[in-house]
Amino acid sequence: MVKFEHNGEHASITPNLSDGHTSPAADDDQQNGHDEYTDISQSAFAIEKRKLLDVIDKIRDIGGDVIPPLPRIVVIGNQSAGKSSLIEAVARINVPRDMGTCTRCPSEIRLRSSDGPWTCLISLRWEYDQNGQKLRDVQTVPFGEKFNDKSQVEPMLRRAQLAILNPKTEHRLFLDADLTKFENAGELNFSRNVICIEVTGPGLTDLTFVDLPGIISSVQDTSQTDLIELIKSMVKEYIGGNSIILVAITMRDDIDNQAAILEARKADPEGIRTIGVLTKPDTIQAGEESQWLPVVQNMKNRLRLGYFVTKQPSPSEIKVGTTFSKSRQSEQTFFRTTEPWASLPIDVRARLGTPNLTSTLSTLLTDAIKSSLPGIAGKINSSLQKVRLALAALPNEPSKNPLSDMLELCQQVRDELAHHIKGSEGHVELLQRNKANYENFKRLIHGTAPQFVPYTRQETAWNAGYSDPDFVSDESAERDDNPILNLDDIREIIAKATTRELPYSVPFPAKVYMMMKPIKKWPELADTCFDSIFPDVEKLCDTIATRAFGRFEHGPLLRLVRDILTDTITDLKQKTKVALSIVLEMEEFPGTLNQHYYTATRSKLIAHYQAQRKQRQTKPMSTFAFANASEYDDSNIAEAISALVRVHQYRDVKEEDLTKLLPEDPYTQDITFMADARAYFQVAYKRIIDNVPHAIDHNFIFPLARTIHEALISGLHMNTVEGAEKCREYLQESPHVVQKRETLQSTKNRLDRARAELRLIGL
Repeated sequence: MVKFEHNGEHASITPNLSDGHTSPAADDDQQNGHDEYTDISQSAFAIEKRKLLDVIDKIRDIGGDVIPPLPRIVVIGNQSAGKSSLIEAVARINVPRDMGTCTRCPSEIRLRSSDGPWTCLISLRWEYDQNGQKLRDVQTVPFGEKFNDKSQVEPMLRRAQLAILNPKTEHRLFLDADLTKFENAGELNFSRNVICIEVTGPGLTDLTFVDLPGIISSVQDTSQTDLIELIKSMVKEYIGGNSIILVAITMRDDIDNQAAILEARKADPEGIRTIGVLTKPDTIQAGEESQWLPVVQNMKNRLRLGYFVTKQPSPSEIKVGTTFSKSRQSEQTFFRTTEPWASLPIDVRARLGTPNLTSTLSTLLTDAIKSSLPGIAGKINSSLQKVRLALAALPNEPSKNPLSDMLELCQQVRDELAHHIKGSEGHVELLQRNKANYENFKRLIHGTAPQFVPYTRQETAWNAGYSDPDFVSDESAERDDNPILNLDDIREIIAKATTRELPYSVPFPAKVYMMMKPIKKWPELADTCFDSIFPDVEKLCDTIATRAFGRFEHGPLLRLVRDILTDTITDLKQKTKVALSIVLEMEEFPGTLNQHYYTATRSKLIAHYQAQRKQRQTKPMSTFAFANASEYDDSNIAEAISALVRVHQYRDVKEEDLTKLLPEDPYTQDITFMADARAYFQVAYKRIIDNVPHAIDHNFIFPLARTIHEALISGLHMNTVEGAEKCREYLQESPHVVQKRETLQSTKNRLDRARAELRLIGL
């Protein structure tokens, strides 16, 4: 078991060893089979570890930006830092070594312990397109079949890398192709797509790690200078976030001069998630040990995860041939018998050798996965919820019956317009605005009423504050610029119209003139009323149509619908104008069957005008007379009543009876003329303030929904033989919506798969 001991600025990781040494890992070179390995590989701890690693690997294969950063071990190092030998020792496989910069794309190596036979499966994970842009859907495809021959690993990796570097060529062709035709003529010098190597068998430690191309500082071919920055940029991408950074550091060079450790320090300045692996300890010159021992003991260039030292076979040993078991035995012997390694403290010696490194890496990765999985699960669920909401917000996909869909959209427009016309709940704005316009029309019409005063021109100057009676007045009316006409004005109008009439007869043309004078202003007011309603209706129709057809604005449909609406509303407008003109033409000559109202209003007005005349001042009063008017009038009135009782034997004579003795008012005819004109205005006014709104509603508002629906059916050719095909063209979705739906659906599928994998381990 590996445990972390954090003390101050750094921590140590110490495998539990009885004597500070480990026996070499078993492999197929051993003659005694699996020995104790079988029991270890089948322990509950080992099974749990494999499940965790498998889940993370499968989620990574799902890939894409939608998956949160997953814990992983990333192996980096300078070219010739011994990284390839280290990878071979950990994975127990041979990798290509003679292909220029060797690795030209990332390799993800998945090791799984098993008591079954050794197997290997190589896959290609396509994360980027041919232009280096990230793919929406990550694809992991097998490269050939599983195989059991270890000697096939190296040539298969060569072929897989060539397939990655030639993305335009079908990858299966590289399984049997002549490699010499491609090695120097690849489509790409470098790729971010990944070779996945799954190795299962006895003697392996459950572990997954990514091997990146070695960092290079120079190239012989000047055409490949961009390769230096490409590799560095990929290294920066992989070692960011929560990755565990394994840096291969050759002991042949000064640690501070190696580019790989410098990149690790940039990504992990505090050294919290970096582990150093010192390679080639057998190349240290005499006297240089003191330079490296403080690093090995984590007292210099400190890292929280510390340093390990491994020794891999030399080129000469590789040339003569060696096995992985012999290499591990040789490594163990080297550290046990060679100074200064043999004399190091036991806790430091626990960091010597590939088996100790491999075991520690496995535990580090497993612990990182355990601690990250709840957060990963939460982010996946959160992302999945957002994606579902985004999908739900998109319009429904076109059905296989476009004609039905189009009819439904047209019906949607009709239904919504009908709600506004009826004033249904939540759709009252149109009727409220129309009502306000009608009320304003009413005030303006009433404001055209003729303004009469029952006084002569001279009397008008002596009598101020006259107002119409309540039964014909409207406090909210807006007064027109009609002149105020007195009795002298009326007499002049009558005189101008008089021809052969007998005395005391008022010419009928004079009455017509006075009655029609305000009515001539009504057509303009009716037009103003309708013109104030039309824009609101036009805007409402456009809003409703956009709501129904707006998602098709990329094509001709929305534009065509708007044209149809414009033409239809314009036609209704013209019909309404004609209807209004008819209504107003009916007011071109006085006439009414509402005789009762006319007669009653006329009588009230005559009485009102006469009463006003009786109460008028006939001449201005002096200050003295005004001061004594009350006393003087009261005595004269009393004397007059007394004389009538005494001389004429009248009984019960009252003050108001005295007016009956006065002579007839010489302006009685003119007062009657005023009453006739004003009474007729009231009749026509009450008629027009209903007829104009009714004409607008009947000819424009009420037929709106039905007429527009019929116009859409006809204008969109839905009532023709080619209607279905036309509708199919109209209802084609926006490429943007299609792409967005495909992206969201792809994201949802990947998140669903990732969540399903997490459920397998109880998350």
